[in-house]
Amino acid sequence: MLVDKHQDVMAADVAKLLAYCKQARSRLEIMDYMNMNDRKNFNRRFLNPLLDDGKLRMTLPDKPTSRYQKYIAVGIRE
Repeated sequence: MLVDKHQDVMAADVAKLLAYCKQARSRLEIMDYMNMNDRKNFNRRFLNPLLDDGKLRMTLPDKPTSRYQKYIAVGIRE
C-alpha cells in the first residue's frame, strides 16, 4: 500500500512537471517550481527518466550541458 501511494505521488509530480513544461523551461525554473534544491536528485528522479521516455525534450539536443538548455514537454498542447 505504501508503494502504491508513493507511485501516485510520483505520477502526480510528473503530471505537474509536464504541465508546467508546456513552454520551454530551464532546469532551475523547473526545480524551483517543483520545490527541489538538489540537482542530482532532480535529474535522477525526474529529468533523466522523462527525457529517456520521450516525454520531455531538450531545446538544444546537440548541447546537453549548455547553460541555455531548456526542456519542453512532448505531446502537450497549450
